[in-house]
Amino acid sequence: MNTLELTSQAREKVGARSAELARKEGLIPAVIYGGDGIHHITVDAVEAGRAIFTDKFYQVNITVDGKSVPCIVKDLDLHPVTSNIIHIDYQELVPGKKVKIDVPVRTYGTAKGVLAGGKLETSLRKLTVKLDAGKLIDEVTVNIENLEMGKSVKVKDIDANAGVEVMNSPGNPIAQVIVPRSMRSEASKSGDLEATVESEEASTEETQEAEA
Repeated sequence: MNTLELTSQAREKVGARSAELARKEGLIPAVIYGGDGIHHITVDAVEAGRAIFTDKFYQVNITVDGKSVPCIVKDLDLHPVTSNIIHIDYQELVPGKKVKIDVPVRTYGTAKGVLAGGKLETSLRKLTVKLDAGKLIDEVTVNIENLEMGKSVKVKDIDANAGVEVMNSPGNPIAQVIVPRSMRSEASKSGDLEATVESEEASTEETQEAEA
């Protein structure tokens, strides 16, 4: 599990003026909720950004009044022009309670279709999963070694860990092996690629139906 340790300072005043002063000092106004109470705090902008401006999922352990509080980034506000962090909502992780998180989905292995000359195309890079807050995961992996030319691996093909509920539509494709134009041109002369193209087109239609 990827974790980030943050220290925080309690916010004595809550409001736009005090929030702006905090940002000028390199701090980000934030709130922690979901546990025994609500904590209004500030955290270092650079350190907090390590769990935000990344393709990885992090559990953020925030020190509040000398106690480490396990959290996840639940929501945030970014400046529309600079993309600087304006405010962060952290959800405290309470073991036994369910939480929804977005984690990266990563493929591993070399697809048979790629070895045959196809091109791997990834269409889904994050999954929404629901699980116990005390048993977080930081990614979902999918084996694509048996993925043939023109075929796709879908959300329904994921072998999720016990207790992990995948919230995405089962028909959504995660990755597929595309037939390159050069191979289409060569194979079209002999008609060998017809079945593969039809399979690829069917996969595309399923993708559109899943997204509709």
